[in-house]
Amino acid sequence: MADTSTWLISAGGIGQADLGAESIADALSPMFTLTDRCEGLEYFEASESTPVGFGVISHPGEAGVSGVSIRVPGELALSGCVATSPLTKSGIGLGSTLDELTAAEPTGTFDTATETPDYVVVAGTRWIVFEVPEAEPFVRGITVTDTLPATGFCS
Repeated sequence: MADTSTWLISAGGIGQADLGAESIADALSPMFTLTDRCEGLEYFEASESTPVGFGVISHPGEAGVSGVSIRVPGELALSGCVATSPLTKSGIGLGSTLDELTAAEPTGTFDTATETPDYVVVAGTRWIVFEVPEAEPFVRGITVTDTLPATGFCS
C-alpha cells in the first residue's frame, strides 16, 4: 500500500479503494486522511510523511462507494507523468499525455456533455473517466465509476 505507483486502476477501483465498499478510509490509511467533504464527495489528502502529488476522492452512495477518483490539485502545474501515480493495465496514469491516452485506450470516446470533454473508457459494467483539460493536454484526474456522468471533483 505504501507505494502508490504499484496501485492498479481497474473496473474494481483504484488500488485497495474498491467500488462497492462501505468506505475507502481504511484502505487509504495511513497514507491519506479525510480532509474535506464537498457536494457529497469525500476528499482524502496525502499525509505529510508520504507526499504523492495527488488526492483521492470517494463518491459515497447508498449501495457503497460508487466512484473513486485520483486527481492532481488544480494549483499544481503538470508537465509529464506523476511518478507516484497509479496506472491502468495499459500504463496510463496522472500526467500521461492525451496522445498516450488515446493510443493506449483506443476504444474510448470523448464525452462532450461535460464542461471539459472527458475521455471515457468502458470497463465491463463500469467506466474509467480521464480528465484532460484543453489548456493542459495531460491527464489531471482519473475516475472509476458505476454511473455516468462521473461525479465532479472537489476543487
